[in-house]
Amino acid sequence: MMKCRSVLVLFFVLLGVLFAVVVEAQEKLEKIYVGVAGLSGALAHAFIPKDSGLYEKHGLDVELIFFQGGTQAIQATLAGGVQVVVTAGPEIIGARLAGSDMTMR
Repeated sequence: MMKCRSVLVLFFVLLGVLFAVVVEAQEKLEKIYVGVAGLSGALAHAFIPKDSGLYEKHGLDVELIFFQGGTQAIQATLAGGVQVVVTAGPEIIGARLAGSDMTMR
């Protein structure tokens, strides 16, 4: 009986430690800066996950940074100010033609 109780106590201690590690890991969100070119409905796919909490659910701390146009957003991306940009295709094609290594997904 004593051995069973010891095993049970050990199980709950390990469970508590595991829970503490999981909670601590969830608190450390990765910060990502996302550039958004303009405030049009065509770019709503950047706002929906932010407003619904989907980024935080997957451990991301996303900050949306708004630009007047796609050219400024591309320049900020190339300079390293933002990691991802949500924009139309012509700006990315223009950046590629100018020699950058930008990709569109």
